[in-house]
Amino acid sequence: MDGKTQKSDRRLKLKAWHLALAALVLLVGSTRLYVAVQRRAIERRLEALRAAGYPTGFAELAEYEKLPPGVPNAAEIYARAFAAFVPPADWTALPSWVPGSLPPRGAPLAEPMVQAISAWQAANAGCLALLHEAAASEHCRFEWDYSKIPTDLSAIGDCARLLQTQTLFWTDQGRIEDAILCLKDGLRLGGTLRRQPLAVNSLAGNHYNTMALRSLERTLSRAAPTDRQLRELSDVLATIAEAPGLIDTMITERALMLGNCERFFSTGGPRPGSLLFWVPAARERALADIMDYMEACIAAARLPAPQRPARFRAIRKEVEDLSVLHPVVKTLVPGVSPIAERDLIFRTRLDLARAALAVEQYRLATGALPIALEALVPQYLKEVPLDPFDGRAIRYTRETPGYVLYSVGADGQDHGGREETEASGQMPCDLCFIVTR
Repeated sequence: MDGKTQKSDRRLKLKAWHLALAALVLLVGSTRLYVAVQRRAIERRLEALRAAGYPTGFAELAEYEKLPPGVPNAAEIYARAFAAFVPPADWTALPSWVPGSLPPRGAPLAEPMVQAISAWQAANAGCLALLHEAAASEHCRFEWDYSKIPTDLSAIGDCARLLQTQTLFWTDQGRIEDAILCLKDGLRLGGTLRRQPLAVNSLAGNHYNTMALRSLERTLSRAAPTDRQLRELSDVLATIAEAPGLIDTMITERALMLGNCERFFSTGGPRPGSLLFWVPAARERALADIMDYMEACIAAARLPAPQRPARFRAIRKEVEDLSVLHPVVKTLVPGVSPIAERDLIFRTRLDLARAALAVEQYRLATGALPIALEALVPQYLKEVPLDPFDGRAIRYTRETPGYVLYSVGADGQDHGGREETEASGQMPCDLCFIVTR
């Protein structure tokens, strides 16, 4: 090979090397530019949320949930009550709120259960006094580390069960004033969670308040409260109904998701799951997906109640159909989608209970049950509540004795007021409020 050929080969190799280097520089530069553009777009969206007063992370959420300075906070009293709680010697000796496991409505408690409750009450005299004291306070905000699951939920659940067990006990003993005090304070305890509307809080608060509504069924089936007591119970249920709802839950849940996403991408070491987490702008893509998804959920929460479940299911399907380039939001969807339906179920139970209290006020005034719920309007109800699952008025049937109020529930089918029990198994049921007096 002559010298000219060798020089030509060297020039070709040099040009190829330069071209490869130029391509690499171009690729790195364009990637960095793309990431910078995406990052700025995300920052603008986050800044817009903050400007609107919405939290976008753990620290902002803690500030968002704080009470104004100087406002008395019942959380301090509740904390002392939780510390004073004494577990029972045997949980199985006490009433359970699993569907179908409570004593029949209108029936007295078995003597062994009465003795077990009485002993548990004595052991928790200090705890009960603090729970009543805390419930008398207007405001409550628990201070939590929002980067973790709230640790007080089990303590709140234990005390909620204590109060509802006392409701059944005092009803059984004929001490209706004491029973209604425990019932109201149990509702207020569950309501504290709904005023800090994280998804986990809302679900727990709904569960504890559902326990209270089942206790209310049994109190109304054993005794006739006074008009004052009925109005007080109605006021408590109205306060719970007016507490932050599904929209607020979605707003705070968005802040939690954004905080967790930022923490995930800022931690060192290998990231679990797909290599897609290493793709340039993966953090920005994840944050954008979360904001898009939660904006859709907030818009869905603003829809009329009957339209919400279908829209939330559609949103979930849209996210599930996204490509593998959206791994973060696809892992978050299963935990959020059911919240809308469960919130609607609880609010329907509230409407049924409020209608039952109106029925009892009518019965107390007239000596008879109303023929139809329209007879309660406008003196006892502003209007007959609509069943959000089919858009019709909630159902009301008179029984011998008593009555049944019910909603068709999530399946949208009227099953004649069939309630959920252990014996019902997989049979379809309605959402029921039943009084057997």
